[in-house]
Amino acid sequence: AISASSIQRITEFVPQGLSNLAWSVARLTEPNSPLLQAIASESMRKLTALNSQDLANTLWAWAKMELLNEPFIESLSWAARRRIYEFNPQSLANSAWAVAVLNVRDPPFRNAIAAAAISSIHEFNVQALSNSVWACARLDFRHDPLLAAIAAESIQSLSAFDPQALSNTLWSFARFECWHAPLSESISSAARRMSAELTTQELSNLAWALAKLWYHNAPLRDALASAAMRNIQALNRQELSVTAWAFATLGERNRPLLNAIAAAAIPRIGDFGALEISNTAWAFARLAECNLPLMQAIARC
Repeated sequence: AISASSIQRITEFVPQGLSNLAWSVARLTEPNSPLLQAIASESMRKLTALNSQDLANTLWAWAKMELLNEPFIESLSWAARRRIYEFNPQSLANSAWAVAVLNVRDPPFRNAIAAAAISSIHEFNVQALSNSVWACARLDFRHDPLLAAIAAESIQSLSAFDPQALSNTLWSFARFECWHAPLSESISSAARRMSAELTTQELSNLAWALAKLWYHNAPLRDALASAAMRNIQALNRQELSVTAWAFATLGERNRPLLNAIAAAAIPRIGDFGALEISNTAWAFARLAECNLPLMQAIARC
């Protein structure tokens, strides 16, 4: 009923009302194509009247619903770029996250977000910092001045980072193979203290990051191994293979962990993808760890 009424009266909505409606649909309901099309069409008509918050909220809403309406997103990006220095840190981070989720390859908009973010980096909170660097990594957008600014600010704010922010930040720097010793050391120390709170995705991402950066941090590595063994049945097939790959890349032959990975993988090996099978087999071979039941299970795939 609300959707039908909103569509009929869509021309009466002011820009803020349009962005609030989009945000509400993204947060509370399943995507409603007619309503979203009406919001997009009316927002395009009133594009120059949308302020920075309206633009950021609308971009976020479409990304939250994973809906790529290319003409609409391109128009929002164009309008946002013209107002980029009116964006507050949260809006900048949300916009970066949105274009990353939607895989929008818009170099002028990315560069504009980066420049604005650098100028206001001291106002970024933990979520804004980690979301921004994650977005850069997701888009393969390496902007060294922005990475340096995020690293410096993250170190200063590290006591407020939760496990997800720690994992996303180190993973993002590793994605670029960007070695920043103070940041890596600070995140590793914090992540080790929080190892009992890590989700399986966070621990596998951290293990992957250590391997990608060729960072032999024994305390964190051992903490990740212990956490993985405690939660081995909860690791999905990708997390199992990534964890095995990471420890093998680091040359760490942790036999209890490898045995646990093998035991968890064998019953599920038929569900593993080709890359997951090859990474797991490679890891055990790289470490000269001959787990016959695992090799037999792989051979039967």
